[in-house]
Amino acid sequence: MKKIILLTLFLWVVFGLFALNEFSINFVAPSGNNFNIFYPLYLNPDEPENQPLIFSATLTNTSDHSIPYYLEFEMIWRGNILTPTDGCRIEPLNPAGLAPEASITVSNRDIITNGSQLFNVDCKADDILSSNAEFEDLLLQTGRFPDGEYIFSLQAHNMENDQAISEKATVSITVTTPTPISLITPGNPVGMEPSVNYDLNPNFVWFSNLNEYTFKLFELNEQTGNTQTQEDIENLAPYYQQEVNTTSFTYPTSAPPLEYGNTYAWQVTAQIVSPLSSNEEEYKSNVYTFKISGGEEANPDDLLLINFLRQLNSPSGEEAINLFGNGYSLKSLKFNDADISVNDLNNILLRLANGEIHLKSITIE
Repeated sequence: MKKIILLTLFLWVVFGLFALNEFSINFVAPSGNNFNIFYPLYLNPDEPENQPLIFSATLTNTSDHSIPYYLEFEMIWRGNILTPTDGCRIEPLNPAGLAPEASITVSNRDIITNGSQLFNVDCKADDILSSNAEFEDLLLQTGRFPDGEYIFSLQAHNMENDQAISEKATVSITVTTPTPISLITPGNPVGMEPSVNYDLNPNFVWFSNLNEYTFKLFELNEQTGNTQTQEDIENLAPYYQQEVNTTSFTYPTSAPPLEYGNTYAWQVTAQIVSPLSSNEEEYKSNVYTFKISGGEEANPDDLLLINFLRQLNSPSGEEAINLFGNGYSLKSLKFNDADISVNDLNNILLRLANGEIHLKSITIE
């Protein structure tokens, strides 16, 4: 008796595994997987022209017989299922199903507009947008999809017995709302006196959460004319330009050299990515200006510290800057009672901009 039970169980397990492999589902994300902007209109069935192709899935019958099937669709955000609790069922209009080795494709457009001539979808976009209170609140507050990872899944089921006949296939996108690009060092905003910089290959540092940036450096001299505003500088031809995928950039020795006594301006821009390329817009920072010191005018560590203090815009910082102007020079620097170098100040500025730390006080001894 035991042998029969074991044999029966074994056959049931084998049959279940075999059934899961009767269909295969392969996802493709043509628009990419990372976006800064995702609007509800991308799921508006009344405006199909505004619907980007976010994903498409190819279904293939890998068995040796025709199978009547339906698809179960799920949309998950931050672990919350956004599709209705009773499911979102996609049924082909051909009741005979797929023949052996035949394939068919379904996309987000087919699901949202229910306009495919091949499928009927039993849930609507409004059901998705209003199924989770937190998601709906954030959507109403910002007019955009809230940040986070969105997972789309499809699984094929046998129409006759509801048994799963494929693995659950998934594709995901991530939405990250862009933060403004804030320049940190070197330089001062246009309208202030350019800061003094000693290094001919300075390290440019800024803060943002984007992935790809365009760094632009402008030379301000007699030939560039009267450049009094940020717009004036932006209209100049860049002295040097480089694509960067981090929030810092050391001016390379292979670039056109910076010269002592000259004044320069710099700016960072980035493209904001949405599923529709036509909706891409450019984010840009303010413009900072700095002057390359002749090398003997001041201690380079003093100049770096002065620039750091100017970014803080605090009365204690101004007091220290005035001391440097009266002949004082840096002897030692402490942060949280530990000795640090002036080169560590850039990291502190980044952490300040990111909100990781807050300075309580500046002490001069």
